[in-house]
Amino acid sequence: MKSAEFNRVMAESLGLPLKTVTTYTRFLKEAGLLTTGARGVNAPDMTPMDAARTLIAVLASDGPSQAVERVRRFGPMPFDPNFDIVWPHYANIGQARYSATYEGETFEEALAFLFSRYQVLGIDGASSFFLRNVVSVRIEPFDILGELVQWGMEDGRPVREEVAPFKGDPYDSQFPKITGHIRTTRMVTGDIFSLVGIMLAASDEEASEG
Repeated sequence: MKSAEFNRVMAESLGLPLKTVTTYTRFLKEAGLLTTGARGVNAPDMTPMDAARTLIAVLASDGPSQAVERVRRFGPMPFDPNFDIVWPHYANIGQARYSATYEGETFEEALAFLFSRYQVLGIDGASSFFLRNVVSVRIEPFDILGELVQWGMEDGRPVREEVAPFKGDPYDSQFPKITGHIRTTRMVTGDIFSLVGIMLAASDEEASEG
């Protein structure tokens, strides 16, 4: 999937104007955070990591001008098997379950893993994976926190959040402090992994057939 098509698919999946997503990806490309190369038929295909970083940029930023700083800050956050919050319906899935479900040590690597499922497993395998793992993505910019969230079910009812948290340092001096009086939480459903992942996989198949 080339850059222009990638922007269109990401915009449709996120429910954002194409112009907005194109501005985000332009900033990221200029910073060397997205795939770039020749134009036209020789242009490189976009990757699951490109999708992961674009998603982080949109969810962690108040606008495209923050995209580069937020991807550099949120993308490398490590999985934290010990992170917890004081809320009875919040459960950290822990290292063993994380390793059995996801791949990658950082937030952007885990997101790229999810975007790659259709390329790696095919339609049937990926569909089965996402039926077992109905995962959403949540970012809380003020807390420098990214989460992969699933619902724990009992008797067919959701009873708790089962979370893979990725935590950064709010006081990291290499980044500007995130300020503001309104604390935002941004979330996107796991449908995005299918909507974008299928297109990434289809582009791979077209390239191999060509």
